[in-house]
Amino acid sequence: MFEGTVFAAQENSGDFGNYIIVQSNYEGETIYVLYAHLNSILVSDGDTITAGSLIGRTGDTGNTSGTVPHVHIEVRKQVDQYGYNNAPDFDPEDYMSTTFDGNGNPIPPANCN
Repeated sequence: MFEGTVFAAQENSGDFGNYIIVQSNYEGETIYVLYAHLNSILVSDGDTITAGSLIGRTGDTGNTSGTVPHVHIEVRKQVDQYGYNNAPDFDPEDYMSTTFDGNGNPIPPANCN
């Protein structure tokens, strides 16, 4: 998870369902990270979050293709009054420290319980 400030925490937002957008700084640039389809939101707009903070719980709210709880993550360089979807997005893996095996499965860090 990215450290930063909760830019938006919205329930029942349509396609994304319950979502959180965190405004963060990555290598000197402001980025916005979306966590969508959450079952519950545990933060409010303006909250400061740090690595390891529990901000929400996985879910299947909004427009999802199944009933398996998950988190949809997007990284954007901007958001505007027309909505989150209109800004260009980037591969979240470029911003994560998670590594993946040859099948695309995440490899948990040694300190993960």
